[in-house]
Amino acid sequence: MKLRARYYTGLLSSFIFVLVGVCVLGTALLMPSYFLAEAEAKASVRALEASQESVELYQSSGVVQQVSLLKERLTLLKEYSGTQTTPRVLAELTTRVPSDVQVNSISLVFTGSGVGTVTVSGKAKTRTALINFGKQIEVVRVFKGASVPISNLVNETNIDFSIPFSFDIKTQ
Repeated sequence: MKLRARYYTGLLSSFIFVLVGVCVLGTALLMPSYFLAEAEAKASVRALEASQESVELYQSSGVVQQVSLLKERLTLLKEYSGTQTTPRVLAELTTRVPSDVQVNSISLVFTGSGVGTVTVSGKAKTRTALINFGKQIEVVRVFKGASVPISNLVNETNIDFSIPFSFDIKTQ
């Protein structure tokens, strides 16, 4: 029995010794990859910090704002370098407003150079005055599709109206 206990104790101690050896060997083999991964992580953090600093410098230098301002100026210069569309459209329109029609708003939407849509809104004293105003707009060559919507002709007096139509300054 003593021999048997000594045999199993030796076997157990040999097993533990081998197990400890395997653990030490595994740790020794994994350490280089750990140090390599740690070094890569630190390098990544440094690269991220450097790129964030360069972005902050770029933004703080005002380059973005300057580029957007220059782009806006260029857009305005392009719009007003050729024929000045807005004053011409307004001049053509306002000279044709009868005395018994009050224009409250004029909305211009440009779809191209010298081309777009207009919506004229206001109040007419009578249905006849509104119809005459619509006809005055129709006779202008630069305006197209100007007709008084039927929904604006329901009332006889004090008529709120909105007349949409297109314009093309290039046709004149």
